[in-house]
Amino acid sequence: VCSRYVGQPLSDFSHERDAGPADDDDGILRARYDTLQVVANLSPRPRTVQNVRLAPWGFVATAPGLVAASLQTLGGTDLGEEGVSFVTQGDAAKTQVWVYARPGENVAVATPASLPDSAALYLDGNTPVKASRADRIWQFTVPALPDAKRLSPPPVKPGGVQYLWSGEIRTP
Repeated sequence: VCSRYVGQPLSDFSHERDAGPADDDDGILRARYDTLQVVANLSPRPRTVQNVRLAPWGFVATAPGLVAASLQTLGGTDLGEEGVSFVTQGDAAKTQVWVYARPGENVAVATPASLPDSAALYLDGNTPVKASRADRIWQFTVPALPDAKRLSPPPVKPGGVQYLWSGEIRTP
């Protein structure tokens, strides 16, 4: 996401604060760099913006061919208290997907473009994943942990360790 706006001028900016905010709540930040739009939650509490529920300290960034977010809900799917972080990048022919989630966790991602009905989701190369979709929202369950090595943080959060899953949505 950063490479999309490095060197780009800031073309719009707002910082919305609630009246009498708490010390740890700094509101919502909105910024535009050329075609990249960013909305960030500067609070330890979730906030609903643009029909999505941002996770605590969450965000949504969009640009042509790109969606990146850290959300508690998407497309009517509750993504839990922590929410789910993801990046999708591509077009109607092929979209790359990265999701930060626990094995077996239900997740949802938004794609930057509508994809053909025949498109399918593949994680870890050629492993197809059953997914339901409504237009640009794809909902699926991250599979059990494979033998492949994953980047993982120390297990500090309840419910186990989150992993970075990569894949793509493509026409078979």
